Amino acid sequence: MKNVFILILFLIIFSINTYAQEQIEINLFRENQIANEVFQAEIILNEKPEKDLTINNLILSNTKKISIAPLFTKISENKYFIYFDLPFLENGTYSFKIENLLYKVDNRLTQISKSVSFNVSTSSSIVKIKPGFVKVDEKNKNFEITVIGNANIEIKTSDVFIHPYDKEIVAGSRKFKFATDFTKVKSPKEEIKIIYDDRSYIIPVYIFKEEIKIPEEVEINETKEIKIKFLTDLTSINKTIKKDQVLKGALKFKNYFNQSSYNITFSLTGNLAEIVRLNQTFFEEIKPEETLQQYVWVNEQKNPLQSYYSGAIVLNFDNSDLEFPIYITIEEVTQINKTEEIEKVSEELFKVEEIPKEPIKEEKKSFKKSILIFILIILIIIIIVLFNKKEKPKYKTFKEYIKSIEKR
Repeated sequence: MKNVFILILFLIIFSINTYAQEQIEINLFRENQIANEVFQAEIILNEKPEKDLTINNLILSNTKKISIAPLFTKISENKYFIYFDLPFLENGTYSFKIENLLYKVDNRLTQISKSVSFNVSTSSSIVKIKPGFVKVDEKNKNFEITVIGNANIEIKTSDVFIHPYDKEIVAGSRKFKFATDFTKVKSPKEEIKIIYDDRSYIIPVYIFKEEIKIPEEVEINETKEIKIKFLTDLTSINKTIKKDQVLKGALKFKNYFNQSSYNITFSLTGNLAEIVRLNQTFFEEIKPEETLQQYVWVNEQKNPLQSYYSGAIVLNFDNSDLEFPIYITIEEVTQINKTEEIEKVSEELFKVEEIPKEPIKEEKKSFKKSILIFILIILIIIIIVLFNKKEKPKYKTFKEYIKSIEKR
């Protein structure tokens, strides 16, 4: 009986795994990855799950779960694309997994998972690309690809794309501009290959002959040039600090649009990740007119290995990037006991451009004030009642007074 039970359990697990293999496809763009470079994957769901795929279903792990900040986009009804910067991982084999996707199997809700393995190694030459994929249509036919790194770059593509020029935006970061020639389009998917050292990136370009329609409920305000903006009057930070000096501060950002923006991610370019730490790399949502903040530490460990650091804090939202360049030069410590000066610099790392109005907080203050007044009134009433309850002194009548005198 026990053997029969084990056999049934095995068959159930086997059938679920088989179902997962049939329904979920994960196509990695590189099976051999470099630590801190860009991971790319295309996900195809051959059958629609009961609940949509979200970033909560995407897991990177080896022996334990590894924190990532994925940029995740739905390409079509059953196709998704994901890319993200790999952390500084050690050499080894890692797993990318779609976990707990809800399907109906034999009329029962079942959580389905599928994973693929890939190898990670380290390299002294790091090159990153963004975005990890591109979507174009006949109205939005121009696009840009940013390549971060100092390696020599060779670009290969078909004649569908016109590649006019590139420009350096910051040290070690180049922006390549492309235009799509729709008269030569024969496939809904083309590729751009970026070759460097002994490696390469393949950037898929998904081509839609009809203009990608924006849902009717989304109103586009043409007068708003920027949807999300950093709240600082600085355009960049360029500081010289000592080896034992720590800078820190809150970088605020605000949504000026009339719609929420979802899946906002932060990343660091250049070699900033070696000296800069961000409080968090993912914000699920920023509501209309809402202000959020990203807390930033510079040289927190007080052990810089290089004399110069450059790059940018990159805020990504709705396939758009907002960059804040940072340049840090390290000098030798010549004086000690500079704590007070360091703290002053720390507080002024980001100068706030505006103080956002927060009517909710004002309402809370008004509410608290009303409560205090109410409590004060109650206390006054209680004091009056207690005072009135005190026994009043009894006064003698005239007759009683005469009798008291006669008794004397």
